[in-house]
Amino acid sequence: MKKLLLLLIFVLVFSYTASAALTVNTADISGVEAGSDLLLSITVGSTAETFQNVDVRATIQGTAAVVTGSVSNVAPNSAQTASLTLSVPSDITPGTHTVTVTATDRANAANTVNTQKGFNVLPRTTVEVSQNSAVIPTLALKAVPGDLQTISYTLKNTGNVELSNIRLSTEFSSLEDNDDNLIRLTFTPSTIASLAPGASRSFTVQMDVDSSYEIKDLSGSLVISANIPNGVADLRVPISISILPSACSSSSRDNNIQLDITNPDDDEELEPGEEFTAVINVDNRDSDDQRITVEAVLYNTEKDKRVTKQSKTIKVDGKEDEDFTFDFTVPVDTDDDDSYSIFVKAYQKDDEDINCVNDDVSIDVEVPEHKLVIESFTFSPTNAVCGESVYGTVALRNLGASDERVTLSVVNDQLKISQTSGTITVDEDRNKNFQTATFSFTVPANAKQGTYNIEARANYGGLVKAQSPLTVTCGAVQETTGTSTQPTAVANEPGTTDYTPDESIFDKFNSLEVPLSVWVMLNVLLGVLVIVAIVSLFRRR
Repeated sequence: MKKLLLLLIFVLVFSYTASAALTVNTADISGVEAGSDLLLSITVGSTAETFQNVDVRATIQGTAAVVTGSVSNVAPNSAQTASLTLSVPSDITPGTHTVTVTATDRANAANTVNTQKGFNVLPRTTVEVSQNSAVIPTLALKAVPGDLQTISYTLKNTGNVELSNIRLSTEFSSLEDNDDNLIRLTFTPSTIASLAPGASRSFTVQMDVDSSYEIKDLSGSLVISANIPNGVADLRVPISISILPSACSSSSRDNNIQLDITNPDDDEELEPGEEFTAVINVDNRDSDDQRITVEAVLYNTEKDKRVTKQSKTIKVDGKEDEDFTFDFTVPVDTDDDDSYSIFVKAYQKDDEDINCVNDDVSIDVEVPEHKLVIESFTFSPTNAVCGESVYGTVALRNLGASDERVTLSVVNDQLKISQTSGTITVDEDRNKNFQTATFSFTVPANAKQGTYNIEARANYGGLVKAQSPLTVTCGAVQETTGTSTQPTAVANEPGTTDYTPDESIFDKFNSLEVPLSVWVMLNVLLGVLVIVAIVSLFRRR
């Protein structure tokens, strides 16, 4: 019995000596916010022996927060430091809390010591907004002029204090455009009684856009004002508003459709009057086939004016993609101040409010110093008989940045047509850059039947040409010289220049129908007159 008592005393003394040899201390902790990281500097020491490996563990009492680490070779007078990062729960209540730090000898778990350190959790007032169960950093609102939309959201208190008497409002520099058109935003409800930490409440935003509102982007904030235990909190969530010529609903999702404008490139340089093809790649990410409609709008963002709108609908197989192509022309009246964008909307047909996606690309229009085009070249009749007069018009447009002095010619070698105007001035001013010139010619009496390409040439330092076909239906048949497409006339009020050059005496004779016998008699008479003149000359001498 005495031996057993001595053994128990020995074990107790040994255990006390071993555990007492291991020490642990934690540096002071300053106040932290809920949801932030708590940095711990933990010193592990020994008063009697060396510990090869010591495990360190830190917890916040009353929570599931825990962090672990270790130190090695802890010897007398040779303490080791462990730096640990402990995540403070976001829903922890504000006030004083306790961190418990434990150090355990890995070789003997009985060698365990701990220490506690108090710290202060600061009040945290934060919220998050979600749409369709997804947290969103920004309320992104999209609409076309004249839209009236109602969009649903959820507001959640993600802080650690209760929010009460919550008021919803907006903060923008202005919701008016340059013509005093207005966007109206209305919240329902506009006030919420209270939200405990972790609680949520749904609300809606109604957006009413005036029908003449200009195309533009606006940025502002959703302001959430609330009472908290020690005062008032003003919280802000960004709001972006995009007024577009073609837009998806703000409540639509793009989960199943992906859109990529592959041509033109963003800020690609084009010239006035230049034709280009927009290529829109649409990827159906759903496993089912979908009928997808793509709308493409060419828009003058400087003048706030739609140039043209096109749309196509194509069945896109599940997990496949298709290219949609649209042909556009940069307006000929574009000047250096104009800017353009292509706005594209792709949506599942008959389900636009659910599956829809937007994108846009900017176009940089570069006005060249010199550029003249023959916009139309027409004449009447286009089917003429020999000896008939033909009257026509050539329309010129200056697409460059400089006034142009132009010489205009109308020619066809086979019909011996060659007319040249005087100088025609075509202004660069987009309100005066259109000029027309009229002409006339007579089809030769001896022309062969066939189709002739009449050519207009405008020389302004550069040279531009256009052709239109004239069909002649008299005389012998000749081989057709080819055809061309008549240019499209553009409705405008042009300046007009008339020119009908005088015909030479040879042209006048060529245009007359004179029998061959008359030509012979004229030649004989001319020969007699020459002989008489020579004889008279010699008699005088």
